[in-house]
Amino acid sequence: KLLEQAAPVPKFIGAIRKSFLENTTGISKDARGLVAGIAIGDTSLISEELISQMKTVSLTHLTAVSGANCAIVLAMVYLLIRKLGGGRWFKLLGGLAALVAYVYLVGPQPSVLRAAVMATAVLISVSLGRSSSPANALALSIIVLLIADPWLAVDYGFALSVSATLGLLLLTK
Repeated sequence: KLLEQAAPVPKFIGAIRKSFLENTTGISKDARGLVAGIAIGDTSLISEELISQMKTVSLTHLTAVSGANCAIVLAMVYLLIRKLGGGRWFKLLGGLAALVAYVYLVGPQPSVLRAAVMATAVLISVSLGRSSSPANALALSIIVLLIADPWLAVDYGFALSVSATLGLLLLTK
């Protein structure tokens, strides 16, 4: 039984996604799909054959939006604000606004939410002039997200995102 209709995607977000896809014309459909998947998590243009090939060589994670995407968005915003002469509080506000907009653009998948909350923790820490620990940011993101949505505790996407991030933090320099 349907409990409630999902909220429609606002027209301006749909227009941005459509515009992004239109600007990838001139290359093959699979290349367009990969670009859209890597940038905004839209895999609708990727053929079943390419998806199968990506699974065979374990590259399906390339189209999962998460931490690297958030870092790129934040770096762009920071560089722009720095170029315009903004201070750390403008960087914080601009970074937070960019994260919210990006999450809205790509959709609130568990990996995106985890990355955005981690990035928020780091942004606030840096803006306060304190050092930030990625492991602490991960722990904080887990706590905040599980309080906000306890069902994430049984979501495989969330568990995989947290596990992969923890593995990267513990097993790499």
